[in-house]
Amino acid sequence: MTSQKWQAMSAEQRRVWIAERCGWAWFQSPYDDTRNQWAFSGIVRGDAEHGDAREECLNTVDEYGDFVPVVPDYERDLNACAEMVATRNSRTRSNYRARLYVVCGGQAKAVDATAQQRCEAFALAVEPETGE
Repeated sequence: MTSQKWQAMSAEQRRVWIAERCGWAWFQSPYDDTRNQWAFSGIVRGDAEHGDAREECLNTVDEYGDFVPVVPDYERDLNACAEMVATRNSRTRSNYRARLYVVCGGQAKAVDATAQQRCEAFALAVEPETGE
């Protein structure tokens, strides 16, 4: 992923891109096309070897009274960004911090990074440019 590719994506494409890498998946209902929905795998991917994989569930209730997972709006929610980063292993988190410093223009500015800047750094860290 490059900054140019990230910026070329729509806000919804970026949200879906992050959600998929954080364990969300789109499932189609076998019974009713109107009930297709995002579902969370139940286990946040993390570094299980070091004990930071954990269960997570964010739900709301739909018009049928069923629980429906809500995909976070990562680019507008710093709490969602913290959860996003927590899904990665320690090596990727370290790479994320280095990318965040670049995106923000320095380590001191990274402290006040916006959710959008954190999402871009996450994308760059998760899928580093391969030169292809």
